Amino acid sequence: MDFVFDLTIPANRSAADPIEQVIDVGVGIVHLVEIEQPPGCGGKVYCAIRQGLHQVWPTNPDGAYRSDGRVYSTREHYGIAPGDPALVLQGWAPDAAYDHVVQFRISVLPEEVLEPWEAQKALILRLLYALGV
Repeated sequence: MDFVFDLTIPANRSAADPIEQVIDVGVGIVHLVEIEQPPGCGGKVYCAIRQGLHQVWPTNPDGAYRSDGRVYSTREHYGIAPGDPALVLQGWAPDAAYDHVVQFRISVLPEEVLEPWEAQKALILRLLYALGV
């Protein structure tokens, strides 16, 4: 499943008060994250993705993505289980002269697609138990 979210980041928005958008990507494993900052951002627009109190992308809590006309793309293996906190897109632009729209793309697949051995492991354990091994 591929999800696309646009986040409008207002000009002069401080890092202490980022614009936030709660998103729902369901349950599964995030295997691709892309953040597109269009030309004109000039490195003045900052983005991050959080889950609860934890910053997930970029991994370092004091980091943020910023560029100009670039797509940041990373392969991932980040699990989201039922009941986990939602992902939150964040953006700020303290030195920008006008608003910018940044596109976030997140691809999620079911665990059994990316980790088929886990389903097989459970089946094998049940068979071994049934056989008394």
